[in-house]
Amino acid sequence: MARNNASYSFQIVVRQANGQPYDLTGRSLVMQFKNSTGSAPTGAATLQTSDGSIVVQNPAAAGIATGTLSATQMGLMAQGTWYWDMLDITNAGVPVSLGAGILPVRQGITNSTTPVMPTPGILLPGAGIDAIQVTAPGDSITLQLAPSGPPGSGASYLPQTAPSAPATGFLVYCDAFDGILKAISSNGEITDLALP
Repeated sequence: MARNNASYSFQIVVRQANGQPYDLTGRSLVMQFKNSTGSAPTGAATLQTSDGSIVVQNPAAAGIATGTLSATQMGLMAQGTWYWDMLDITNAGVPVSLGAGILPVRQGITNSTTPVMPTPGILLPGAGIDAIQVTAPGDSITLQLAPSGPPGSGASYLPQTAPSAPATGFLVYCDAFDGILKAISSNGEITDLALP
């Protein structure tokens, strides 16, 4: 969990749409965090390979890097939702978008002038450590939908027991145990899906 009173480090795993590692050999990467999606955020932080705040791990062909927001950078990040994106800017004229997402930032207590009580949580449900997974380029999610509902623009799902993990992508289903719409990934991780 990112707290704004200490440095925050995370792992970046970059994969191509076919699941193969994105070779980071000799790549220049930049990652920016902003506290709003507009063109004039009141807060921003930047990580990049050129200053060592993003470090490509060996072997670079495995597509793994680490990123670190310093304690100073975190201290300037107010509690809330921060938006990030990451670019491969090796060819400055043709940057490659590697992915985007959000980072929840919580108010720290130690050394804070306005402490608030923290709430438990992690960046990725089910993960033992914080991580950011990026698919690049050509983001893709494979959904296997069973046509169990009536014809029309909507879809419905008959409740069923949790299916086996698919070979690739995700499988969406309605869990017979609790009636919640869920997705199971190829690694067997089950995620509850929010309903509108």
